[in-house]
Amino acid sequence: MAPNKNQSIFEKNFRKVPVLIFLIFFIIGILIADIFEINLFVLLIISSIIFGLSFFKFIKQHDYIFILIIVVAGMLRLIISEEIISEKRKIVSISDTVTVQITKMNTNPYFIKSYNCNIYFDNKSFKSVLRLKNNNRILAVGKEYIMTNLKSELIKPQNNPFIYDYKRFMEIEGITHSSATTKNSQVQEKQIYNPILYYSQQIKQNISSKIISVYGIKKGSLINGFFLGLKKEIPTTLSDSFKNLGISHLLAVSGLHVGFIVLLFYQLFVFLSIPKKIRIISMLFLMIGYCYIIGFSASIVRASLMTGFYLLSPLFNRKNNALNSVAIAGLIILLWNPMTFFNVSFQFSFSAVLGIILIYSRLKKIIKFRPDNKFIEYIYNLILVSFCATLATAPLSIYYFGVFNTLAIFINIVFIPLTFLVLSAIIFTLPFLYFTKFPAIFFINGLDAIISLFLKTLQTANNYSFWTVHLSENKTIVIVGILLVIIIILFKRSKFRRYLVSFLIIITIIITIWNKQDEVIIFSLKSGKSVLIKNGENSVLINTGDNSYYNNDFEMIIKPIMDKLAIKKITVIMTKISGDRAYNLDKVFHNYKVKNIYSPEKINFISDEKVSIIKKDSTVKIGKLEYNLAKSTYYGKGLLNVSVNLHNKNLLIYEHNLPKLKNNTIIVSNAKKLDLKELPKNSKIIFVNKRGKSQNDNEYNLNGEKAKRYKLVGKKWISMF
Repeated sequence: MAPNKNQSIFEKNFRKVPVLIFLIFFIIGILIADIFEINLFVLLIISSIIFGLSFFKFIKQHDYIFILIIVVAGMLRLIISEEIISEKRKIVSISDTVTVQITKMNTNPYFIKSYNCNIYFDNKSFKSVLRLKNNNRILAVGKEYIMTNLKSELIKPQNNPFIYDYKRFMEIEGITHSSATTKNSQVQEKQIYNPILYYSQQIKQNISSKIISVYGIKKGSLINGFFLGLKKEIPTTLSDSFKNLGISHLLAVSGLHVGFIVLLFYQLFVFLSIPKKIRIISMLFLMIGYCYIIGFSASIVRASLMTGFYLLSPLFNRKNNALNSVAIAGLIILLWNPMTFFNVSFQFSFSAVLGIILIYSRLKKIIKFRPDNKFIEYIYNLILVSFCATLATAPLSIYYFGVFNTLAIFINIVFIPLTFLVLSAIIFTLPFLYFTKFPAIFFINGLDAIISLFLKTLQTANNYSFWTVHLSENKTIVIVGILLVIIIILFKRSKFRRYLVSFLIIITIIITIWNKQDEVIIFSLKSGKSVLIKNGENSVLINTGDNSYYNNDFEMIIKPIMDKLAIKKITVIMTKISGDRAYNLDKVFHNYKVKNIYSPEKINFISDEKVSIIKKDSTVKIGKLEYNLAKSTYYGKGLLNVSVNLHNKNLLIYEHNLPKLKNNTIIVSNAKKLDLKELPKNSKIIFVNKRGKSQNDNEYNLNGEKAKRYKLVGKKWISMF
């Protein structure tokens, strides 16, 4: 079939890239398996249905069976991966003596935090994070050790919604356990189990140490971040400057860095008149060598695969098609580890690359601007490429971080060329770091001057705060708006565009209505109890969590959730003035507009005019809801039992002197035991810390379990977490 002249560049390319179609439906399969938690038995039923459909002539003629098979393949690959992880998580104890293979060293600017490793014992194995306690020795990546008296436990899941899920992040890398040496542990070196990994790490550490010794911590760590990807070793104040400007991607060795290195050597080889085939083969070996020095990290392998396929296509008389390269690289990565799709870095890098390939080519056709001046053309193309990458990654940035880099386009105009200049200087200076005479001094001082220029530019840019916009509400509308812009750019007037736009509008309406529903979150905390009730514009926080040297419930759990729910104004009710209830009040005042505080007694560190002291049983109306505050005392301390009726269900946050209970009551308590002859009809008890003991099917202990999150829709409480 001849292509339609009215087709967009995107549609024409899409027809030429069957691997991209395969990749899209493979990813759909991964998402379906993850969202609906499909197991092998369910997948077998789905496969049987597809097999049955294959006998229908209509289905055969429209390639639906092929599409369904690809989707099932994606589902199967994720299920297999999750089954392997599930089997590893069944290991709850280890032998007294184990074999440990070190695969990665995790550092910060000042010390080694931990190691990633493989642990073997009794024909069993799992991947773990390893921390050395009371032991100053340094373990080498690629080496194998015998260890005794190692303490190991499963990495626990995140129990509260919207919070960074460390367990999920580690499982993407196949890591299921956290291990640590004890005071009785012995560590004995055995052998080098992986020479490639061992010697690459030795080279990397040698280069890193040399750079730090020549340029110091600040400049040296920045050079290491650019060239070796050691961004975790960069001091916090410096890395925060990158975050504030939305250019942290410059420190993550990725496609940008690989592209710069390929571009640099390509131009050098052209200048030296090296034949095309030799140029391509030489650059492939350079990429492999760079991957080797970096240590074959996921991001560098991903970028090298994409670039490698793009470079190789002319050798096989295939037309260069960047979409082919991206699709093949993505498919290989997801076939190897389908959980990589849930890695934010993976999503950002592929979105940026696809944005540049698809949107850039389309905009070049729409904007008929052809400057004669080469410098103006360079700046114009840089602006356009930066805009395309920013536009493509904006929905992810808003969704994950609530940040929109409004002026990232102009920031990148400055910092991308500077990064190219820094990388070029690093590559040319690297051989001279081990010499002290001319011309080594010339190169070393030249790199120092370029790094100083970069830092000065970074400092100047950070003096202004308008580079990024923090979005706390209407995020869905902004994301959909950006997606609509992308669709309008990519597609000309076609049915497909109308279908996409209609679908997005419907989804936006549904999500907007859903987000406006009342919500209740009973937090899972280490001690105390805290409940958030979101009722339209009137939100109530009951207790503010613990604040100790090692733990801050408000900053680590409560605030991130409130920000995700776009809460700006809050009313606070304190059930008790104690460390695990009230000592975060100052932080609440600092971050939100506090309408009022209801407390059973005076709060010494808060001015009296901001606190309403409840001296007797009272009812206060906040928005459309009435909160019953029952005053009590225990050992001379004032207490409040708080109850509120939400959609025909009564929520009681209990402290002391249990009131007469109604049917349909949820009791939130941290008492050791509640003496109830019987629980009212359709009621349940949620214990919120270690003292709570489950006694029957209607009692739940949140210690080590998920928080309770409910959407209040109509007359129903819909459990969300």
